[in-house]
Amino acid sequence: IQNYTRDTRSFESLGAYKPTGYEFSGVGEPAQINASRLSGGVFPALGVAPLMGRFFTQQEDDQQAPVTVVSYSLWQNRLHGDPGVLGKKILLDRKPYVVVGVMPRNFEFPLMPGLLNSSELWVPMSFTQQELSVAGASSWNFNMVGRLKPGITTMQAESDAERVAEETMRNYPAAMA
Repeated sequence: IQNYTRDTRSFESLGAYKPTGYEFSGVGEPAQINASRLSGGVFPALGVAPLMGRFFTQQEDDQQAPVTVVSYSLWQNRLHGDPGVLGKKILLDRKPYVVVGVMPRNFEFPLMPGLLNSSELWVPMSFTQQELSVAGASSWNFNMVGRLKPGITTMQAESDAERVAEETMRNYPAAMA
């Protein structure tokens, strides 16, 4: 993702995401929930404003800040529609995360065929050292989403991204070629 956000010129905003799961606790009975890890560019690329609060920033993602944006349904069902939810802590895998935003009722991301509410909350990607290593980068298993700059065609963006992919692969160690 870092190569793409740094080296492509076609996107206003670009981000990576990966579905995951957490044990949600701290309010009511603990439960397994679906979530997604997002890099700081995903929410701006999607262009949907939160119902309440804000998104997490790229800086919070880079600093591995324990913040989260929750879905409308999680806010209503698990957090009881608390109007004072912003700034409150919830536990994800028994670690405290601060709620910084609530998404609108019909917001769905990522879209999964046949599944509604596939993510109940979103946390910063906060790449691990393993994911940032050459070995981790070679087994890339993240999805990306972007918003094109005005006047850029999808064909131009594809060519731009392909150029960065080829450049990235050329820089891999010879053993991984």
